[in-house]
Amino acid sequence: MIQEPHSNGDSALGSATATPFAPVPEQGLVRQIAFVPLDQGDEHSVLRFPAAVGRQAIVVPPGASNATDAAKAGKSHVDLTVLTIASGGHDQVIDRISDGAYPGNQHSGGGNGGYAVNGGNGGGVPMQAGQTDGATRQRETLKQMREWVEAELPPGSIPSLAMTFQGTQIFWAAGRLAIYAVPERLESVFKAMVEVSFYELELREMEQQLGASWSDLDEDIPLAFEVGERDLRMTEQLRSRFQQIVRLRARLARLSPQVHTPHVHPPTLASQVSERLRERTRMLHRYEQLDEQLSVFDQVYEMCGQRSSDFVQARKGHLLEWFIIILLVAQTLLYGFEFLTGMGQ
Repeated sequence: MIQEPHSNGDSALGSATATPFAPVPEQGLVRQIAFVPLDQGDEHSVLRFPAAVGRQAIVVPPGASNATDAAKAGKSHVDLTVLTIASGGHDQVIDRISDGAYPGNQHSGGGNGGYAVNGGNGGGVPMQAGQTDGATRQRETLKQMREWVEAELPPGSIPSLAMTFQGTQIFWAAGRLAIYAVPERLESVFKAMVEVSFYELELREMEQQLGASWSDLDEDIPLAFEVGERDLRMTEQLRSRFQQIVRLRARLARLSPQVHTPHVHPPTLASQVSERLRERTRMLHRYEQLDEQLSVFDQVYEMCGQRSSDFVQARKGHLLEWFIIILLVAQTLLYGFEFLTGMGQ
C-alpha cells in the first residue's frame, strides 16, 4: 500500500510505503535502500560514499517489485529499510496505523492536539487539558517504531538499539532503521544513519564471510607445512581461497578511513548520532578483530602458496636433472658403441 505524505514538512523525503508485515504509524515514510556501485541507479541516489568505497545508496522506487527494482540497480535484495517520522507534524493525532486500525479520536488543547513542540529539539512538552493524551500518543508511536524495527529480527537476536539526541529518537537494528526528528533535521540524520548502516553492513558481511571460512582454513593448515604430489590437485582451490582473503583484506582497508574517522568539531546532531551508532555497534573493535583474523588467514595461505610453489619448482628441477642424466647415459652408450665398433674393425 502506498500512502501519500502528510503535511508534516517531510513530503520531500519520498512516498510512504506501508509494509504488510509490521504496523507503521500513519505519518511514517518508509524507504527501502539498496547499496549499489556508483555507476548504477543515479536517478534514485540519496548518498554517495567515498570513491575508494565505490558505492552509493539509492532508494528503491515504490510501486514496483522490490527485488526487480533492486536487480535493475545491480542488487538482488534491499539492504536497509528506513522509517522516518517528522515530529513537528506528528504531534497531532497518531493513532491510525497501516494495518487497518483507524480509531477516531477527538483531542482538546488547540490545533496541535494538546501537545506542543519544544522548540528545536522536537520534543513535546505538556500543555493544558489534553497534554497527557499527547504524551501518551507520542510514547505509543515510539513503541510502534521500535516494534516495527524489531519485526523481522530472527528469534533470539538482541533487541534494537535506541538512541536519543536533542529530542530525536532513533531505533536501529540490522537491516532496519526508524527516525523520529523535527523536519529540518530529519534528512541530515537520515543520511548520517544510512551511511553508518552501510559501514556496519560491510563489517557484518565480512564477519559472516570470514566466519564461514574457518573450516576451510583448518583443512588447509597441513598444506602450510608440506605439499605432496597428491596435494597439487588442490592448487586451484587454494588459489581461489587466497584470492578471497585478499579481496576481504582490500575491502576492509577501504573502510579504514570511515571506521577510524575522528569526531566532528563543532559537533552537529547528524555527527553525534553517527558517532553514537559507531560506538554502539562496536565498529572500531570489530574492525580490529577482523584485521587480526585476516592476518591469520594471510599467514596460512602465504605459507601454503610458498610450499606449493617450492614443490612445483623442485619437481621441475628434478625433471630437468633426470633429463640431463638420461642424455649423459645415452651419450655414454653411444660412445661405448662407437668404441667397441672401432675395436672390432
